[in-house]
Amino acid sequence: MPPKWALSTNSRQVYYGSEDSEPNKLLSDFFFLENTREVWKDIGGIVVQFNKDWLDIRLTHMQYTNERYIGGIQQEWNGSTQRSGKFYGLSVNVDYENFLFLSELNRLDLDGSNLDTYLLTFGYRIDSVMPYISYSDFNDGEGGEVHHTSSAGIRWDFHPSAAFKIQYDDVKDDGGPGMKVAGDSKSISLGIDLVF
Repeated sequence: MPPKWALSTNSRQVYYGSEDSEPNKLLSDFFFLENTREVWKDIGGIVVQFNKDWLDIRLTHMQYTNERYIGGIQQEWNGSTQRSGKFYGLSVNVDYENFLFLSELNRLDLDGSNLDTYLLTFGYRIDSVMPYISYSDFNDGEGGEVHHTSSAGIRWDFHPSAAFKIQYDDVKDDGGPGMKVAGDSKSISLGIDLVF
């Protein structure tokens, strides 16, 4: 019998596939401002999740080969029409008594360049209401695409299967020339989450 603190494997997933999007809306409308076809081939990955009571840990790895056509012309990266990407992710979540901690750390190794992202959320439950704060960051490591978001919100579980949320987001876009995704912004969002 394993010790009481031992984690148990909750799930394992293995996947393989491809994707061909034309036009790719994000790249066409925000980055290149013309029709862009994005092709991902040989996508393969694995996700392993462990949990124990109030602790949940998820590990993920994916790799793929990428092609891109901008205005019908195939793009090249360092003299090659393809580039390879490897994605690594770690998520550690804690829901202990009244405390909530959510985290996600990701790295994309794209032909030797590392693109790092992370998300941290802290919350404290008071009866059916939980105020929380959150911070996320993206940095391509080369001063190109750089942005981060600070958030604060309140979740109210007004029903066993429903919750109301209000959240304020402050987005700072520090991207280099031509690499700003959407610019700085401030927003308030309202929503209702339902569980069936």
